[in-house]
Amino acid sequence: MKINSIEIAIDIIIDTSIKYSETVENGNYRLGNKLQDKMDCAAKYLKDNNCLKCLQNLLNHDNMQVRLSSAYYLLEIDEDVACHTLKNIANKNISHISTSAATILERWSSGELKVYFGKE
Repeated sequence: MKINSIEIAIDIIIDTSIKYSETVENGNYRLGNKLQDKMDCAAKYLKDNNCLKCLQNLLNHDNMQVRLSSAYYLLEIDEDVACHTLKNIANKNISHISTSAATILERWSSGELKVYFGKE
């Protein structure tokens, strides 16, 4: 997938996050994995262009999965803000999204999690 602008990368993260959440709810994990790969590529583009901080603008997005995805990628550069967002999501009791946020926090705190930005 060719990404050639920051705006496109952000749009990909928003769109695929929303679709990803729907696939998990419907049990379509195969499509979910493909969407996750697209998100990782978009996040890698932002990281490679020193624009991961742009994801901070998505931490108040209407869609909780968009918030979750953005916070996950921000862990590496703004741990306090990312963890605060993840804690808020984990406390909302929103099916798989809150569980994912809690798991990310737990694994990050224990040092078991490394933020994945796609294939090198």
